[in-house]
Amino acid sequence: MARVGGGPAHVFYAPMILDDAQTAAAMRRQGNIAGAFALVPSVTVAVVAIGAWAPGLSTIYDAVTPAEREALAALGVCAEMAGVFIGRDGRPMATPLDSRMIVTPGAALERIPFALAVAWGIAKSPAVCAAIRGGLVRGLVTHASLAQARPGLAGQRDGR
Repeated sequence: MARVGGGPAHVFYAPMILDDAQTAAAMRRQGNIAGAFALVPSVTVAVVAIGAWAPGLSTIYDAVTPAEREALAALGVCAEMAGVFIGRDGRPMATPLDSRMIVTPGAALERIPFALAVAWGIAKSPAVCAAIRGGLVRGLVTHASLAQARPGLAGQRDGR
């Protein structure tokens, strides 16, 4: 994308979630990671994925323990976008896992003027609706079945 857009790329390799907050904090202090995060306030366009808080529909959901999944659901998490937990109102939520994450913080994500989201599968309908409702998404790349779905169709796993 940087090549097509004519801008520089700032790449770092890190897991999205770590086992403990101390390791995550140490990783966030590393030069290439700290440098990339220092640029977040200047981001004007972000391309992000939307995940629903369910098995197989979110990278984070599948990476945490069953107890953590249940605790986040009890807090009201219904989705995640670029690793930011989202409630039914579409607003980023603070969670006990935040200190273990290497992601753009929710408040910073909210300040990016244009977030282009990508989502696939009717089961993500409630998550997509929440992200739009909260004003986090300005554009959406998806398929016709999800675009036309109502959140009540969340039990279906794909667009067929």
